[in-house]
Amino acid sequence: LILQLLSRNRVEIQDIRISALLEQYLDYLAEMRRMDLEIASEFVAMASHLTYIKAKTVLAGTEPVEELDELKKQQAAAKDGAGENVPLRLKPEIEYGDFDKMDFRVGTILSAEKHPDADRLLVFQVQMGTEKRQIISGVAKDFSPEEMVGKKVIVVANLKPRMLRGMESKGMILFAEDGKHVKLVTTEAPDGNAVN
Repeated sequence: LILQLLSRNRVEIQDIRISALLEQYLDYLAEMRRMDLEIASEFVAMASHLTYIKAKTVLAGTEPVEELDELKKQQAAAKDGAGENVPLRLKPEIEYGDFDKMDFRVGTILSAEKHPDADRLLVFQVQMGTEKRQIISGVAKDFSPEEMVGKKVIVVANLKPRMLRGMESKGMILFAEDGKHVKLVTTEAPDGNAVN
């Protein structure tokens, strides 16, 4: 491609180091690929509340058409309230002991802002009873920071903290997904209460 461009423009090839141009271009492609993988892995980590199909789509970079068609059929049948009982496509089963390890708590979002280094992430300050925490979620395409302030949320409170684009997240806010967008999972219970 580079040689074609050069010959089209009648550039003297002997004066240009083709290998240096190719090396720079390959470095650029490698950097773009690395960034894509980082974004995909962060998205999957932050959006574990999304369906397996969505996560698989992000990682594979393609749409698993048959699985999406099956999901649409299930959603249509559920919406109509008619038809046969179609089992949901679920992640692998877990033991009760695994579920019992998770500590879900009620919180209120005190403030929200866009992450300075990631368009898809929102940074929340959440009050859970006596404790205030920073939690980062990949929901910026579905919510503005302003509309989230004051919302009651359910938090996975004992999730190991992790760094997301240079900022620490200490927990995960639960969201549900309708196939296109995420919706907030909420409650009227007081802050800090356990959710069982």
